[in-house]
Amino acid sequence: MNFVAHREGVNGISWGPSTEPAMLTKSSQNEDKKFSLPQKRIVSGGNDKHVKIWEFREGDLPPREQTIGLHDDWVRDVAWCSSIGLQFDMISSCSEDKTCKVWKHD
Repeated sequence: MNFVAHREGVNGISWGPSTEPAMLTKSSQNEDKKFSLPQKRIVSGGNDKHVKIWEFREGDLPPREQTIGLHDDWVRDVAWCSSIGLQFDMISSCSEDKTCKVWKHD
């Protein structure tokens, strides 16, 4: 699958967690319910200064896109928080603008 993520080039990507945020904090009162994994996601950062989340669903081309942040210069790298147990996703990005930012994504 090919798609244009950032018109001026991509500098960093990171796979989203393979578990749902707060999976360990949810009570399993109904044992009949099956746990479902979240959609496949990546976060990307590029020369257009944007930090974007891409969600891959069956049959969707291109994948669903959501811009979650913006820097003042090229985004050099992105990383998805690998810890679980939070009520939300956390993503970090660093840029040529000499900043590192942490993004909270619900």
